[in-house]
Amino acid sequence: MKALKLFLSALLLIASIASFAQPDTCKIGMFVNSIYDINIGEKCFTSNFWIWLLYKDSTLNFKDDIEFRSTQKTELLQFTLEKKNGLNWNTQKWRNIVMKDWDIRNFPFDKQLLTMHLESANLDTGKLIFLPDKKNSAMDPAFYNNEWRMTNFEISSHINDYSTTFGDPTLTRGSSYSAIQIDITIQRTHQWMLFFKMFSGVIIAFLVGMCCFLIDVRQTSPRFAIAVGALWAAVASKFTLDSRVPDRTTFDLIDSIHILTFFMIFLAIMLSAIFFKETHSSTSKTFVYSRKADLIAFGSFLVIYFIVVSLLVGQAVYSN
Repeated sequence: MKALKLFLSALLLIASIASFAQPDTCKIGMFVNSIYDINIGEKCFTSNFWIWLLYKDSTLNFKDDIEFRSTQKTELLQFTLEKKNGLNWNTQKWRNIVMKDWDIRNFPFDKQLLTMHLESANLDTGKLIFLPDKKNSAMDPAFYNNEWRMTNFEISSHINDYSTTFGDPTLTRGSSYSAIQIDITIQRTHQWMLFFKMFSGVIIAFLVGMCCFLIDVRQTSPRFAIAVGALWAAVASKFTLDSRVPDRTTFDLIDSIHILTFFMIFLAIMLSAIFFKETHSSTSKTFVYSRKADLIAFGSFLVIYFIVVSLLVGQAVYSN
């Protein structure tokens, strides 16, 4: 009988320890009202959204405990706490300016992934675990942006591991916190219109440069002037587009089309110089051959240029 009492006491002790060690769980969801000020140059965007938390432990206080990562500014607009069906229902409305490193390799056919992270500022995974409310989390269907449209919305949970204890004397090997991640995929609504508006300058510069092949090879001044002028126009187009997008280390669609244009116009200038050398002080027969070479070069350059541009644009469109 004594042994049975000891056994039951041990079971109760183990159950008590297990219950004490079990972290609290909190169901959390997000409803995004709007996303605006999508600023590629400043590498940020602004979002208004609601979050809600459902949990049992009334001692938990989330008014000053929610932390957002990678944000320039956070503003709590509204906070409510109610008791419903034995659960604490906490709702919060926020406005955040979120930092974003934009991927513009396929600009203006780019898709962007807007990510927001939130976690507990004070309760580590030994005390609290976040569970995502996937059923109720969403983007407001009434939201409209003239430049962007949403293509996907996801909410997930994960654990953030830190190599520091943040000075907690009870920890020895770093710390970990439960976190919620929201991923919103957006895509430009008027991609082709934006492409023609932004790249029409460099394309027209190329066409003007190719007109040098239609000028008599003996007319050196206008022939070279029109090609060099077209080259400077293409350079000006490159600087204009670079001023609209942030500095980048990747080789993108803007770079590819402009470098192709620079090379083709330079090649036209070089061929003009070769044709002029061959026809200078030569027979009329040589001049006839030079005119045929001009027309062949004119047609070949147009075909090659627009084929390569089409391939570059097609890759940008379908790589997303």
